[in-house]
Amino acid sequence: LPEATIGLLQVRGAAVARGYFRNPEASAVFHDDGWFDTGDLGFLWQGELYLTGRAKDTIIIHGANFSCSEIEEVVQSIKGVQPSFTAACAVRKGQDHESLAVFFHTAVNQPEELTAIVKQLRREVVRQVGVNPQYLLPVPAAAIPKTAIGKIQRRQLREKFESGGFDDVIANVEELLRLEAPSSTEAAPQTDVERRVAEIWKSALGLDTVRVDQNVFELGRAFSGHRGESRRGYHPFQSHQHRRLENETAGVGKTQTG
Repeated sequence: LPEATIGLLQVRGAAVARGYFRNPEASAVFHDDGWFDTGDLGFLWQGELYLTGRAKDTIIIHGANFSCSEIEEVVQSIKGVQPSFTAACAVRKGQDHESLAVFFHTAVNQPEELTAIVKQLRREVVRQVGVNPQYLLPVPAAAIPKTAIGKIQRRQLREKFESGGFDDVIANVEELLRLEAPSSTEAAPQTDVERRVAEIWKSALGLDTVRVDQNVFELGRAFSGHRGESRRGYHPFQSHQHRRLENETAGVGKTQTG
């Protein structure tokens, strides 16, 4: 991999064994060519190795790598969210790609206050990490499984989510946000400029509708210049879309002024 690009850390040498004793399943991390998959992620910079985390604690959304712990740290910083009861997971729900689901526990139960927490949570994850959570799920503390030493068991959460175990929570959150949102008529693009800009964003983000009151960075992918660009790499899609948006929006003001 190129320098400063995160990849899976593998090692080999005289000190590396050929496998685990009488444990063929666990020995799958030992390859025939002598390389051992450590399960760590890291990158090289100026001849030095930097470790960034564990592979199983990383999720891939739209081709970009994101740290579960980094997302969870942002979520736990939100007032009203109980620390150590948050989890970020990559999930599939009737899609051919993975989306981000964020589970959290809060003692807040008033609809207005819970809606405010959900909206702030999405806004801060987008702003600080550069990824938009598809699902935000306030759940009881007991619904977030942990090991005996307190580690979040994300796989169990993912399996329960994908089997429909949190469908009622998803529906409740969607209803809260629907009640808060202005009517589609009030928020629909009204002028030629608004309609043109809305069409550009719909095309760029693959959406059916875009309201004039929406924050585009809460709608879709992280574009170039977002925090973490150098650490996660620069995706060709982002570059293409960024240039396209610059070119297409260059004439919007001229259309308005004639």
